[in-house]
Amino acid sequence: MRKMITLSILALGLVIGVFGYQQATSANNTNFFFNFLNGTANTAAQAKQTTSSMYIRSNNMVGGNGFSARSALANGNSVGQAKTVVLNQDTYLTNYAVENYGSGIRVRINASAPPSGPQSASGYWRPDL
Repeated sequence: MRKMITLSILALGLVIGVFGYQQATSANNTNFFFNFLNGTANTAAQAKQTTSSMYIRSNNMVGGNGFSARSALANGNSVGQAKTVVLNQDTYLTNYAVENYGSGIRVRINASAPPSGPQSASGYWRPDL
């Protein structure tokens, strides 16, 4: 009987922990909207705390299949390589912002689209995984 109670409490704790983690992870997402009328756009800057990749996902694009995104400091200076973001696909952007400038540095995502690319895109991003 005692063993069953202990296992029940452990199982309940595991379930609560998993839901708490999912809620905390999704809470770090920030919505973005890019208008590519002039070919480029960027997110608002946020503080980056860890050396992890930055994350972006587009769940809506109008007029194209993908756009280029790269991690940057708040002033626009690049801190990583560009990657193509396609509709409904997770994209992880390697960057060296925290390694080079310390925890708390403000970062953003710089994006660009070719003339034949999307006119606009929206979705969500986060500076830390």
